[in-house]
Amino acid sequence: MIENLIIISLIGLVAGFILSIPAGGPTSIVIFTSALKGKINYCHQVNLGAALADLVYAFISMYGFAKFWPTFNLYVPYISIGGAFFILFISIKILNSVFRIPEENSIDPNKQLNVKYQNGYLTGVLLGFLNPGLLMSWMGSSLLVLTLLTSYGFNASGLDQKLRTEVNLAESNQYGEKDTTFTNQASKSNENLKAIENESTVSIDRNQLLLSIFYAFSVSIGSITWFYYASKLIVKYREKFNDKIVFRIIQSLGIALFLVGLVIGYKGIIML
Repeated sequence: MIENLIIISLIGLVAGFILSIPAGGPTSIVIFTSALKGKINYCHQVNLGAALADLVYAFISMYGFAKFWPTFNLYVPYISIGGAFFILFISIKILNSVFRIPEENSIDPNKQLNVKYQNGYLTGVLLGFLNPGLLMSWMGSSLLVLTLLTSYGFNASGLDQKLRTEVNLAESNQYGEKDTTFTNQASKSNENLKAIENESTVSIDRNQLLLSIFYAFSVSIGSITWFYYASKLIVKYREKFNDKIVFRIIQSLGIALFLVGLVIGYKGIIML
């Protein structure tokens, strides 16, 4: 079991790092925008806040989705709309911000080191938790990870079959489809899972819990690692560009974030 925990932790670390690289999400846009402004402390705070959402959603997607989804699904439209308003608010602040790269000689390193940017952690938490799509994306990626691992002989204690069934059920409930193929697959997965659970229900549940916890923590660490070094690199090399170029990049990211907010809000409205 220890070997399995080490493997799932390493895979979670890699998954969290790689899946955080795409720059189209609200969290990455806010972090990169703040990095271009030199707000490295704020970037780290947003990073840690968003990682908490990654940890919780990754754990739920692996272990507790079947119990959590029926209740969570009822509030998804309202969470999406609330998240859209928050993202739109952040994007407007970015678009209205005044930016200027300070002269190198005018920077006091000691003073810069002690600058604190408030509410960064809270911003990261809200950006993560007010994005319901994050849970579904972690479900899909977690299922892919487990499927690949089990194909190479990894013992997931039935967690892969459990997650596959839950993904099918979630998709069926979301789109209202009644596909006989899906029904047969779900029934077959349930039968296989029950057969495994009958062997040792307590042992399997404990193993699933441990695998889910280790995976979720590793995912969050991988995400933190990517944004930590990415933001430091942006802050380090931002002075290579002049004010106008950086300002245009920031404005472009603000517009992209505004569009993301509109899309999330639209999805929430049509789900009502």
